[in-house]
Amino acid sequence: MQGRVQGQRQGVGNRMGFQPVNGEIISSDDKSITVKLTDGGSKIVILSDNTEINQAANATKDDLKAGEKVAVFGQENSDGSVTAQSIQLNPVLRGSTEGSQQ
Repeated sequence: MQGRVQGQRQGVGNRMGFQPVNGEIISSDDKSITVKLTDGGSKIVILSDNTEINQAANATKDDLKAGEKVAVFGQENSDGSVTAQSIQLNPVLRGSTEGSQQ
């Protein structure tokens, strides 16, 4: 296991095209959301009828609104978009220093 950073899970990320996406929703419709990434870029995330959308309470596509923070897990497509398998609304991200106060 030489070369792996301590605490890093093997296979997380790009295994078989599986791509985590973290950031803020900047636009949404019934079929997709666009997420602003922490590096300033953006990623289109395709929604399907099988996409699980979670938060502290049950959530639906209607809860995917601009300004919401999300963590998306899904399959990366050849055009660079991601087809979501699951979406976590308002995730607690390791290393985040943001408070929950507004």
